[in-house]
Amino acid sequence: RWVWQLFGTITKAKSTSPTFPTDTTALSINSEFTWARNKQTNIAFGLGYNKSEDKIVPANARKEVLVSTRYSYSF
Repeated sequence: RWVWQLFGTITKAKSTSPTFPTDTTALSINSEFTWARNKQTNIAFGLGYNKSEDKIVPANARKEVLVSTRYSYSF
């Protein structure tokens, strides 16, 4: 049996503090496919994307593609 999940977040922060100003946006999108082999074992395969923008310090911006796997055993 296969199960599919799609989830994500968007975060925006802005501060005009003279000490620690910030103007950032972060986006995260993830997808996960889980194969339930039986009642005790599952294997998950994930794919995701993260993007972060910083208008105050543009060098802090980043883009990432994520690939993951996970094995779970229940007893």
